Amino acid sequence: MKYFKNFLFFSFLLFFFLLLTSCNNNTQQNNKKIRIAGSTTLSSITNVWKELFEEENPNIEIEYEGIGSNIGIKLLLDNKIDIASISRELTKEEKKYTNNIEVGRDALAIVVNKQNSINNLSLNDLKNIFSGKIKNWKELGGENKVIQLVNLRKEAGSYTYIKDKIMCLDNKCEEISSNAIILTANSDVKRSVEIIPGAIAYVSYGFLDDRIKILSIDSIPLNKHNIENSKYPLVRNLYYVKLKENSSESVDKFFKAVLSEKYQKLLLREGFIPSSETLL
Repeated sequence: MKYFKNFLFFSFLLFFFLLLTSCNNNTQQNNKKIRIAGSTTLSSITNVWKELFEEENPNIEIEYEGIGSNIGIKLLLDNKIDIASISRELTKEEKKYTNNIEVGRDALAIVVNKQNSINNLSLNDLKNIFSGKIKNWKELGGENKVIQLVNLRKEAGSYTYIKDKIMCLDNKCEEISSNAIILTANSDVKRSVEIIPGAIAYVSYGFLDDRIKILSIDSIPLNKHNIENSKYPLVRNLYYVKLKENSSESVDKFFKAVLSEKYQKLLLREGFIPSSETLL
């Protein structure tokens, strides 16, 4: 009888253990994860969207890392993440394997120190500055101050955009000068321009404030209207990108959410312009 009771006791323990394991497995299956990496420009709004989406979908967890558009797309193509956030255009080769949605619009502001007397530059002026051909502000009608270029690292989508849009002006490509301060985030770029009298840099529209001076480009000022109608020369689209293969229902659900009016209003609040497909 004693052995029978022991048998029943251990049978019950085994049954309870198997039941608990089954519940844990079901929980793991029900909890889904979306891995996102890429653009530092998109970091702020992605984290805002992540918080709201997880609140609305408790069984879906989102991981995000702002490490640069170029690294993000590489991780996606290597199937190591589910979504790449990109602040540049995709190449023809990248488009072969991916689908994307435009989640918003941005522009790169050309910014200088508040004390700089220059108010406007042409795209050709910028090319000559970034290549190092123009080295002093007096060459452009400004004060006798050495120009200090502040640049983002090559992994950034903003860097790639500037290289394609400005450094290859008129299909004559030149390299960006190596005589530059290299930084990783828009906030660091702003701070450098704020404290260096001769500094010039490019900063995402969504990160601008009154501590730095924003220049007109080809006499076109940077404002919301000129971004929406693409009149300003340095307007760019912001994308979420997924693989054509291996996409999940969770990713598709997130894509649909970020294009909704509710999510696009949050994008506007963060300083960006809603997607051209969903302009409010």
